[in-house]
Amino acid sequence: AVNIDRGDAIAFGDAFVENATRAIYEEADDITGFTVFGNVNDVALYGNGATVTRNDKALGTAWDCSVARYWTPNGTFNFAAIANGTAAELANGLPTKIGYTVVDADPADLIYATATATTDANSVPTTGVNANKVVAFTFEHLLSRVKVSFENQIPETNYTYNITDVKITTWDKGTYTIGAATPWAQDGTGSIALNYTAVSALSNAAKAEAGAKLVIPGSTVDLSFNYELCYDGTPIYVTTTPVTKTAVVVPVQNHSYNITVQLKAGEPIRFTVDEEDGLADWGEETPVTVQ
Repeated sequence: AVNIDRGDAIAFGDAFVENATRAIYEEADDITGFTVFGNVNDVALYGNGATVTRNDKALGTAWDCSVARYWTPNGTFNFAAIANGTAAELANGLPTKIGYTVVDADPADLIYATATATTDANSVPTTGVNANKVVAFTFEHLLSRVKVSFENQIPETNYTYNITDVKITTWDKGTYTIGAATPWAQDGTGSIALNYTAVSALSNAAKAEAGAKLVIPGSTVDLSFNYELCYDGTPIYVTTTPVTKTAVVVPVQNHSYNITVQLKAGEPIRFTVDEEDGLADWGEETPVTVQ
């Protein structure tokens, strides 16, 4: 009998998220799992994808994969990983398009990675794995991050602002075509409003952040909010309809934006004496006789 020893199981871990502006996943430790796809010599390995779960494992070590596949001799293995999105189309076991849906008012970070590994005649990986013989992905952000801030530009301390109902409106669905010059396209015509945190008692010359949200790149971002302008804590002006700023930004993938709303009053109230009629004439003279 001929006994052929199969190779070790293919294992996956995470290396790091490579990005200067990290969006909602601020670091690799925030990642808890992803869906993996792959092929060997152009033969699909994982069908519609397998689930890789961290389960408290360390970065760079083998995480738990729902489907076991093994290194085989003289192979070229191609892998792709997606977190918080779906493979809209597959070719040879790898995604060519990624679908993304904003399912609630706090969108999840869509990240994507690829890796290639090769093996020798003994099914031992020679490239594409780390010191633990694990495929360690380097993810990138496919979305954009939009922060909203408010700045009270009135210099006097008596004036403060209360800001409520802060929201941006953007696409609710999109499709990312891997490798395309313009990869993002809207999936349908729907939109969604993403709510930010209210800002209370914003004092003079102060700036406050209302938070950050993830949006699909290429979507037109509209901003709206309501506010109260207060003097010594008492409202002197309250919006009756939301203030709306359309097409504030069209975000680019993997970029972060901070929309700062500058709140200001009109010109200072000034006083003078009219140069022509600055003093009214005396009234009609009334004679008074004293005897």
